[in-house]
Parts: sequence; structure tokens; C-alpha cells
Amino acid sequence: MIESNIIHVIRARRNGENKERITTLVGTCVIAGIMAAVTGGSTTPSAVPSPAELPKARYITQMENCQPKTALSDRMEQGMWQLITYRTEKLKGTMVGALSIINALDLTIPLDVSGWHRIYIAYWNPSHLYNDDPIIKVKLSDQPAFRIFHEGKSADRQNSTFLREVFFDYADLTGRNLIISKSNGILGKQMFFAYVKLVPMNDEEVV
Repeated sequence: MIESNIIHVIRARRNGENKERITTLVGTCVIAGIMAAVTGGSTTPSAVPSPAELPKARYITQMENCQPKTALSDRMEQGMWQLITYRTEKLKGTMVGALSIINALDLTIPLDVSGWHRIYIAYWNPSHLYNDDPIIKVKLSDQPAFRIFHEGKSADRQNSTFLREVFFDYADLTGRNLIISKSNGILGKQMFFAYVKLVPMNDEEVV
């Protein structure tokens, strides 16, 4: 694997990527009245699969464990990431999010694993916020530059909203964490980061 010291820009494709429909979303970030639009009247699943029921992938869904915790809030405010609880048909967790007008610090997501893994990330691109297209910036803790994901138009429908999962990298994660960064300033972009998925690689897969 070659790590470059330039910024990679990736425009997420519409095909070949996983998409999780959000069935429940709780947070005050959001604009008054958005809750009905986001949930679309759907009901919360009676059960969420246990980790044993999911493939060998490990999901890191609790973004309240990000560091520094002083950059996290349960409401929308300047300089802070808002914690937003969500549930899909397969997963539940707490995402971090900030609108384009919010200037927020970089966050470190502890991975707490060792060895080679495929790394996937998932984010929310809500059409209901009318807040411009998101930019998602991600890197491993020892990488020199962020990789940028620019989705473009939301995949949401009138009564449904989704998390989009995309591939990030292959890497030996021993002693490494993930860092996410928001586009700040006068040309800032919104960002809602939901989870990390880590899939262990066997010896045959590691070249």
C-alpha cells in the first residue's frame, strides 16, 4: 500500500456502495420540524442485531467516545460537534455532526485494534437541512494529509434518509486511530459522521 502526502479527493459513486436507511434520529441540531421528515413515519425495529449476528466486521458507532470530549455537545452550538442518536435497520449509534456555519475541532476516533483491516466509513448527507453538500475529511493518525469524500447531491427521498458507507483504506491499524476533520471557515461545509467499520484481513489478503 502506498500512502501519498497529497490530498486525495474522492467523489462518492452512486453504485457499488452500501446504504443504511435511518429509521430513528434524535437530536436538536437539526431544524425545528426535521424529525418528522427524517423518520418518515417509520417504526423503530423491535430488535437490533447483536455483534455476533453481524459479519466479522467490527462497527464503531458510538462517536461520543471521540476525543477531545470537550468538542462534543448534545446541542448545536458554535465550535462544537453535536451528538445525534440514530438507529437503522441493522445498527444503532451516536453520530457527530456540524452545520456549515459551525467551526469544529478535529476529532480522534479510538480504534483499539491491531493488525490489517479494511476500513469503511459511514456518513449522513441530509437533504432536509438545505445546507449545501457535505465534505468528509478522514485520515489515520500518522498520515500526513486527509482524504476527502465529496458526495454531492443527497440520496435521500421525500420520506427516507440514509447513511452512506464507503471504503476508506487498507491498513495495519496497530497503534493507530482515525481522525476526522470538518471543512471550516467562510466556505465551510456540513459534516455528519456516523460510524467506522473494520473488517479483519487474513494473511492471504495482506500482500
